Amino acid sequence: MNCYGENKMRILCGTILAAGAAVAAIAAQGAAMLECGGLVTGKAAGWRFEASGAKGGQTFNPLEGWYPDKGGKLISPRVAIPKTGAYYKLSFTGFAPVRSYETVAFYDAAGNMIADNYDVIYGGEVGVQSSSNLQHYERVVFAQEGVKEAEVFFQSPKGCTVRDVKLEPATVEEAAKWCDSVYAKLPPLNFAPKGNPLALAPKTLDALKTGKPWRILMLGDSIMQDTFHSQFHALVKRAYPKSEVTWLVSVRGSTGCWYYCEPENFKKYVADYKPDCVFIGGISGWIHPEMPLNGGPAIESVAKRVNGELGAEVVVMTPTLAIDWRVPKGTALGTAVSPSAFDHAALGDKAWKYDAQAAEELKVICSKNGWPLWDMFNPAYDWLFKTGLPSEFYGRDYVHSGELGKQLIARIALAYFSAANR
Repeated sequence: MNCYGENKMRILCGTILAAGAAVAAIAAQGAAMLECGGLVTGKAAGWRFEASGAKGGQTFNPLEGWYPDKGGKLISPRVAIPKTGAYYKLSFTGFAPVRSYETVAFYDAAGNMIADNYDVIYGGEVGVQSSSNLQHYERVVFAQEGVKEAEVFFQSPKGCTVRDVKLEPATVEEAAKWCDSVYAKLPPLNFAPKGNPLALAPKTLDALKTGKPWRILMLGDSIMQDTFHSQFHALVKRAYPKSEVTWLVSVRGSTGCWYYCEPENFKKYVADYKPDCVFIGGISGWIHPEMPLNGGPAIESVAKRVNGELGAEVVVMTPTLAIDWRVPKGTALGTAVSPSAFDHAALGDKAWKYDAQAAEELKVICSKNGWPLWDMFNPAYDWLFKTGLPSEFYGRDYVHSGELGKQLIARIALAYFSAANR
């Protein structure tokens, strides 16, 4: 396990571990930071294979939380990231007998992981995509401020074949076009917000329109990380060409504002980023009823500190596309689901405590404090239920989105930003 075959690999500037500065210099000129021709294995220079360390069928990622084991990892050398606040294109050819995964993980100067970008290698699931032969994949990722290095890894429970791996710089225009190409594979989203979604965040709207430098932080859990790594910000840049936004994400797996409202956590996960606007979202704010503050009250506590201590604006986002409540967990991959109308109220507490009562509570809290509330939940699930698509079409597992699900989330976010620009 994990990837098979002889490797004919070259990493620009020779051995990556001995030539980080040279690699960064070349990458700054537009060349690839990592380029591996032919079949890739753990025996290639700088690559390694790491067996699964799952406990009881579960594995832990600090940015994702606990999730079912996805298998061992074939991991690339770490490469220097020449520019932050920038996009990069990963391309490779791969085959997997079962659903497998590809990730670009980012690290800061101290070696701490920063918001990894997780996607799917399709394994021939019925009704999803066929992977009977090698397929070419292209993904676009974003390295935020503070990123110093990146590594690529491939993960599979039953082995996969990977060839011709390349990581290279991409422009914001290329990132937006990539988003378009992925979105084109989806049934279109029929959603248009009412009014001006940023009317209660006027400084942020002004910065988007005028080009005033602005720092926007996305705060939450792994679902907020998926939202960030949909690269929706490339689409926002296209909608607001003058904008000069430093886009940031701060997440902790399976964690909501019940954690971030603690003083030391607020400092580390919010204040230290020096944001001008904080978008609070994800699905994990609703599942810890034993905490002193949970759900809407915890969000209110964090948002008030953002306003009062940081002088920053707040936008609250409801939970968005994640768990597929149409089918029981463990349902066979590719199982067809009959299209149906989405009934939020019928979900009850299945929606991780984000039921009608919690939604109304959050609406009252935001109205009272003058914060925009973006409903990311109903547009996402209205789309999902009406399509009848299996969850594996859009998701990489039962909770998280693959590149297709991320683009659905991106278009919901873009709809709000675009409506503010009418």
